[in-house]
Amino acid sequence: MPIAWRRWGGVGALALDDENLPAALSRMLALAQERNLDLDFHADENDDPFSEALRHIADAVLRHEFPGRVLCGHCCSLAVQPAADVVETMARVKAAGLAVVSLPACNLYLQDRQPGRTPRWRGIPPLHELRAMGIPIAVGHDNCRDPFYPFGDHDLLAAWAIAVLVGHLTPSEWIGSITGTAADLLGVDGGGTPGPRRAGGFCGVCGPLLRRIAGPSPKRSPGVSQRGRGDRTPPQLSPIDGIGAASAGCWSWATTA
Repeated sequence: MPIAWRRWGGVGALALDDENLPAALSRMLALAQERNLDLDFHADENDDPFSEALRHIADAVLRHEFPGRVLCGHCCSLAVQPAADVVETMARVKAAGLAVVSLPACNLYLQDRQPGRTPRWRGIPPLHELRAMGIPIAVGHDNCRDPFYPFGDHDLLAAWAIAVLVGHLTPSEWIGSITGTAADLLGVDGGGTPGPRRAGGFCGVCGPLLRRIAGPSPKRSPGVSQRGRGDRTPPQLSPIDGIGAASAGCWSWATTA
């Protein structure tokens, strides 16, 4: 009889792409399977086109037929690899059933950082291509006011807003990356979906969420100076209640002369 897979939790690890990685992955997957644990990997947070930890993880999962959930975070180097290599890696990730989480704020801050030089890329993996391949994508934030990222306040919506801007994501199509898809990856039954106590779920309030992203921060009002006089009246926003308007990129400000 098949043994029911009962998850007791998960374990995370940093997967460094060196000569020891295949053996280390085999050992870790074996230990996780013995203990009914899911896996969360920190992978390829760099701009090295030869860094292929994500591919090694996918191969190890396929080789061991690992039955648990496997999440890979960052995966930045995938965006700077040759197109054919990217397609091959994504195919292996799809076959292995892996999911990817992008950490746009921290990686936008850290990746392609060189003194005296403006960065040339955005530090995120190829989100559109991964999603088109059918690979689950979540958006999150892994550092907050620490040596790696000195900003932030653990605001998931703010992290998603950065992903929308940096990745040119259509909000109505990507809201699941912090709701339903994210909940599925965490194993939260019914998370991010409409329910009797959720007032229609996140998708039902996508319009107000988009207004928050497009509008001024509720923590401070913008100051405007005209002819030497200060005016702290917040700018008025045109309604963005329809998902279609947001999908078309119709962000608009109502201004006065």
